[in-house]
Amino acid sequence: MTGGQTAAGGATSPLAGASGVTGGVPAASGGGGSHSGGGGAAGSPVSQGGSGGAGGSVSQGGSGGSVSSGGAGGTRAVKPSAGCALASTQVTIPNSLVGVPTGYTGKDPVPVVIAFHAAGNDNTSIQGAFKNSDLAKKYLMVYPNSTSATTSNKTGWSLQADKSRVLEVQAAILSQACVDENRVYATGHSSGAQMVAQLLCSGDGNFDAVAPVASSVYCSKWKNGPIPSLTIHGVQDSERAAYGLNDGNGAKDIQTYLTSNMCTMTSTPFDPVLTGCTNVKTGIDNKPFDDGCVEFSGCAAPTRWCNHNDPQYGTSNHGIPCFGVRAIYDFFESLH
Repeated sequence: MTGGQTAAGGATSPLAGASGVTGGVPAASGGGGSHSGGGGAAGSPVSQGGSGGAGGSVSQGGSGGSVSSGGAGGTRAVKPSAGCALASTQVTIPNSLVGVPTGYTGKDPVPVVIAFHAAGNDNTSIQGAFKNSDLAKKYLMVYPNSTSATTSNKTGWSLQADKSRVLEVQAAILSQACVDENRVYATGHSSGAQMVAQLLCSGDGNFDAVAPVASSVYCSKWKNGPIPSLTIHGVQDSERAAYGLNDGNGAKDIQTYLTSNMCTMTSTPFDPVLTGCTNVKTGIDNKPFDDGCVEFSGCAAPTRWCNHNDPQYGTSNHGIPCFGVRAIYDFFESLH
């Protein structure tokens, strides 16, 4: 981290003085359809820079025994999905592209990430962002298409139009792939991140952790309670400042995560891997590049926030930042 998020003497609140945050939960805005805008490719130059992660060792029980994974979050049982019984290395998910991790056997449960594409794109765009990453090497990656992705206007994700499609994808992952049902994660960019938020609001997400990039607010609290989250948002996101959202700095976006996870407003900066950011010198705000990453304390679930100034996506500050893909991987790895 470089720049304004670090306070002298330790912890800081990155939202202090931010517009739209006055100590309470701001009213949800733009909660209807898809106001994602932002076409173009979702990918960004990223460095994979080693395996990283905070995951611990995995102990495998014998026949009939238990399987557990150790790590910073303690010991958590691995729950094999029904698809493990198929023992197949071929995974087919409706309306989706699928990437299997290195060494996938179809018998040993692996974590899974569902990645939702942006508006103006189809699933090939977000697949391109993650395809050669450490995340894709270790996690089963599922890239679903929205209903509009095969049309000419590609308006992005809509809860009304796409909820049944997402539920079908979730069910197919468990029945057709060998995954750990306790490690089903979601990420998304722009309209895809908004879809993740809408699913959490409606209670249909059924995710174990989320990492949305460039989302916006849809409700004041998740229906199913706290969930580990890494929220990535620009400091001057022109797409989120538009469409009546008035959330260019993400202050409204992050508030639902803080409320749902019952966090205090105290946070401590952390440094993501920045190997992919060597060519980013000046931010959208004409200040030195700053990842803006902090972790909140006193939360019911791990809660990280990266309020970055990487221009990206042209100069809209709306893209997946140079550190984003690796930060998502490291966050999911820290949870087991």
